[in-house]
Amino acid sequence: MVTKEINTCPLLLKRRQYICKVILKITHSFSFFLCLSLFAQAFGQSDSSKKIHQKIRPVFISLQDIESLKHNIQAFDTSLSGFSQINPFRKQGMPYQDLGLIGTPSQPLSINGLKPSGFNLGFNTMDAWFFPINGSDDKLVMAPSAYTKLNYAQGDKELIFIELLHTQNITKRWNFGLEYSRLKTNNYLYYNLSGQVYSKIRISNLYNAKLFSSFRSKSDKYYVLGAITFNKSLARETGGLSNPLSFDTTFGQLRVFNNPLINATNSVLEPAVNFTQFFRFGKTSLITQKKDSSRSDTLGLNFSPKGYFFHTLNASQSRFQFEDPTADTPYYKPHFTHGINDSMVLKTFTNSVGFLLKTLYKNITNISKASAEYSNIGVFNSIIGQLAYSNFSLKADHNTSLNSKYGDLQFNAHGQWFLAGFNASDYLMMAGLQWTYKNRTKLCASVSSQQHQVDHFQTIGFTSPIKWNQSLSPTQRRNFEASIDYLPWKLKAGLQASKFQNFVLYFPNAAPQGIDFDYLHLFVSHQIKLRKFYWQNRIGIQEAGKIYPLPKFYLAGGIFIENKFFKKNMLARIGFDYHYNSQFYASAYDPSIRQFVWQNTTRIGHYPYIDFYLSAQVQTMNIYIRFEHVNQGLSGTRYYATPNYPNPPRFLRFGVNWRLFN
Repeated sequence: MVTKEINTCPLLLKRRQYICKVILKITHSFSFFLCLSLFAQAFGQSDSSKKIHQKIRPVFISLQDIESLKHNIQAFDTSLSGFSQINPFRKQGMPYQDLGLIGTPSQPLSINGLKPSGFNLGFNTMDAWFFPINGSDDKLVMAPSAYTKLNYAQGDKELIFIELLHTQNITKRWNFGLEYSRLKTNNYLYYNLSGQVYSKIRISNLYNAKLFSSFRSKSDKYYVLGAITFNKSLARETGGLSNPLSFDTTFGQLRVFNNPLINATNSVLEPAVNFTQFFRFGKTSLITQKKDSSRSDTLGLNFSPKGYFFHTLNASQSRFQFEDPTADTPYYKPHFTHGINDSMVLKTFTNSVGFLLKTLYKNITNISKASAEYSNIGVFNSIIGQLAYSNFSLKADHNTSLNSKYGDLQFNAHGQWFLAGFNASDYLMMAGLQWTYKNRTKLCASVSSQQHQVDHFQTIGFTSPIKWNQSLSPTQRRNFEASIDYLPWKLKAGLQASKFQNFVLYFPNAAPQGIDFDYLHLFVSHQIKLRKFYWQNRIGIQEAGKIYPLPKFYLAGGIFIENKFFKKNMLARIGFDYHYNSQFYASAYDPSIRQFVWQNTTRIGHYPYIDFYLSAQVQTMNIYIRFEHVNQGLSGTRYYATPNYPNPPRFLRFGVNWRLFN
């Protein structure tokens, strides 16, 4: 008994110290938020002696709406909803897997019934953290007043997150802008990383920048959008925990463990250029207004385009590099003792041209689109040398809209066929129906069939630690999706039923292999509002067979109260967010090949995560403080994002979103 008392006293002391530190953090954070609230109160008071200037918010039309001849004018989001979330999967309420920190390799824990057509090198685990390099997020921006938006967040372990958007019109119809994001942080649980390399390279370290511009002619017939994108990631690889059992049996500051990787790094470098132009055709007429019997004034143009010709150009380069000068990792073969400096480079140059026609007959609108696309592709690796490919494909789209007293009905069809090149014989065919009744109820259904070549790295993999050169059959995807929405309640229920043949997975110590399985996904989402009380949820059930690793159940949502204070000058929100998924054999992560790898020895999941937050909006400023993983120590000691990669413990972060005009 005496021995036990001597051994447990230091442990109790450490527990008390840990609890005291947590309480101090909470106190400091609430003090910080209180100061911000007082500042907001003072800032929100009106002053009749000051002249009020009208703020002209910028608006934009997305590339997708331009392509479909829709003029859906949108504004940049300024609400409190989700702005304190950083992880893109958490914003969507979808289950996901990463390495326990924001900005690390990640993948969704659900399966998309469709895959982007064309050549894919196969390194996609960082895509969620980068700006798209294919131009899919391009916009036609109109900013009569210069506009700047700054989003800044800071937290424990040197967490810094910055998002910057600036846009302004050079002329009335010519816009220019800049987007920038920066993310860096250190790990919470890994302490044996030392040396000069560690002082310069963080666990996750991201830089993204984008210069964009758009122009529309005076006649509204010619549009051009362009962007230069640059993505960079430089991350320290730890390899996870060397002894997960120690993590499972300790808590708090006692969780300090060694890691299998000491000096390994992974980097990604992606510059890209996008250029899209539209020449729209159709009759243009002047809108006039009679002033008197002898004079009329012109108000503007009345132009309803009947179609357009378009041309798109995309050039990009992606460089993926893994370095380990000591080669001291268990991911390599035992006889491998030399340093590693593996890299693969992908270069693509794509041109596409096409046209769109719009016809009207009474209350029926038909839009048909056809295009051709040609790509040059180059893959370089120091072991296999230079490989050159090409692709040539045809695309066709059709949309029919019917407006009646029984609602709006839309029929959509899309097809793409690869006639020559690396993806020759690939195809994608899909069709869908959508019916909307009085902006209250929406019914959607779609079917698709797709065949695509597997990723290039799955067939030819030559790096220092691995080697495979194999032929794999194309992947077949058959997919059906349906959903029903009740728009006033934001209530949505849906299902996805898919059949996959030769869906390729990575396996430990073996070449990738194809598997066949069926997939079923059912989900319900809602947002219930009762005066100032809000409750939102997304609940999903999915089944993919025993060999494909997915949680069978997931839940994501939140409860919050929203109200206005200080003479209605400040909108404030207080609430909880939560997410959970059932236990499953999650994929392991192999940093030497940058892939999630199948395994069936370790289960993770069955652990809830609860975050508490306070946020407020005053004029053009949003502020928040977020206390994440507040239930640590109350729901068990095993909380992993990926086998051997724990999630962060309880921690605090705060942030501000500020919008500036003129």
